[in-house]
Amino acid sequence: GAFRDRDLNTLEGETWFIESLSTNVFTLKAGTYELEAFAPFYNSHYTQLRLYDNTNSTTVTFGMNHQGGTGFGDVNGPIYSSFTLTESTAFKIQYRTSSTTADYGLGEDSTFSDSISVYTSVKIRKLK
Repeated sequence: GAFRDRDLNTLEGETWFIESLSTNVFTLKAGTYELEAFAPFYNSHYTQLRLYDNTNSTTVTFGMNHQGGTGFGDVNGPIYSSFTLTESTAFKIQYRTSSTTADYGLGEDSTFSDSISVYTSVKIRKLK
């Protein structure tokens, strides 16, 4: 039931407005942004994502509540948010679940030999 950090470790695309990505925390420059995020879960029953302002220790927005079934995976979210920053601010994508499943609870490996598995996806657009 407590919120935990999702792993974030790769930047792709236009990232000039992201000051840093370190230990699952991304820092955005001042400006207006649009963000959406998704994350897989497996056998975790009730799940929820949130965008957490790590600089000011506050929740920016919650993702949709989701109830997954037992014995199969689900993609949770999404988080949709628009916000304006007056200064550089650090953020995390966090999750909470009502059930814990060892090994696969945060998503199963795709098992395809020619690809990598993605466990959290965050799309950020700088509007101005």
